[in-house]
Amino acid sequence: MWALVVRILQVSSLPDYGPDNIARLVSHFTPETVAEAIDRNNMILAESNGRMLATASLGGTAADPQAYALRTFFVDPDAQGMGIGSRLLPQLEAHARDLGVTALPVRSSISGMPFYEARGFEVVDEVWDGDALTFQMSKTLI
Repeated sequence: MWALVVRILQVSSLPDYGPDNIARLVSHFTPETVAEAIDRNNMILAESNGRMLATASLGGTAADPQAYALRTFFVDPDAQGMGIGSRLLPQLEAHARDLGVTALPVRSSISGMPFYEARGFEVVDEVWDGDALTFQMSKTLI
């Protein structure tokens, strides 16, 4: 999964963020940090013929259901636009509802924002990390 995340950052996010920002992001996604995320989050994967195509997770704690957030939502560049993310997202939303989550936040890249907006998420804030712009988004779960 680590290799998938790195590939997506290096291919899909490069046009929006440039090589320096991508290198900084990639440094946060080591095999160890990805393994920790798997242990700590409710993660789902999509694969085909033994090839991992996408990952998405719901991170948070049962002690505070409103602290849950959508995390590590990545689709392989070769599989983007095939509906994989559109099939993963409702599964995470249903799980979040089961946990008592009423508003599901996500931090989106520039290229990911249209995907989330088309599925009912709204931008609540622009977040700058140096010269890298991301969007804090949220969707009300009913």
